[in-house]
Amino acid sequence: MANIRECHDDLIHEFVDSVLEVAVPRWTHINGEREQVLPRRRFYPTEALRRIFTITNVRRILAHECDNCSMHLANIQTAHPSQYAAERILRTDATLNVFALLVILRHPLLVGIFLTTYDLTSLPLPRYFSPYDLNDRQFRHLPYRAREQLASNFEEQKWQFSVPKFTDGTFESYQEGTILPYVDEEPIGRGGFGSVFKVWVHPNYCTLSPVQVSWLSKNLVNRQMTNARSLILHRVILVQKSSRGRRSWAVMTLNFSRKKIIWNG
Repeated sequence: MANIRECHDDLIHEFVDSVLEVAVPRWTHINGEREQVLPRRRFYPTEALRRIFTITNVRRILAHECDNCSMHLANIQTAHPSQYAAERILRTDATLNVFALLVILRHPLLVGIFLTTYDLTSLPLPRYFSPYDLNDRQFRHLPYRAREQLASNFEEQKWQFSVPKFTDGTFESYQEGTILPYVDEEPIGRGGFGSVFKVWVHPNYCTLSPVQVSWLSKNLVNRQMTNARSLILHRVILVQKSSRGRRSWAVMTLNFSRKKIIWNG
């Protein structure tokens, strides 16, 4: 098989630039002072991706003509865009994030491999795909070097398209490399289990209701109090930190206002 290269079509480049522009956070105060967040530690909010990848734009990407992209699906006719409805890509957060990641990696048509391997209810977010899955399943039809490089790039960037949501308040232990939906962090001090931080959480990744938060925080909250100007509660989340494999605690302060939930400290 001929050497396979990534897509260099101008249309795909335009969408790559659009995705890169919505990455957050740009800045953090995790060390007490304002500093820039490394690009690889930023994430792409799903709602922002939905504004970029409208059904019209998804169809444009799937229909674009590129010699390199045609080689990405060589001998895999079942994964060709003509074999599935473009709407499937927008059906779930997982399908959209997989597609957006493949656009960033300039292999957009490979989304068909994922869509034909999984149904819409079983396709997971990118962070759940292991190097084995990618090399021996999704990308196994590609030449060895192209497969290894694409799988490596997918593995490196999958965290940016796999931010977990806080939905029920249970303690969670995440894989090393997981990017949590924090748009800023600020040190508070030290606790019995390590450093303590105040964090600002992206609103699209918190679906906890005031009643749920009150139950989780083990504080008695009168429902009428949710109409007050603000109600500050605390929840502790177990976070797997990469440094020395230790676990440390992060404090998330949830601030409810009359109009909307504002996740801050």
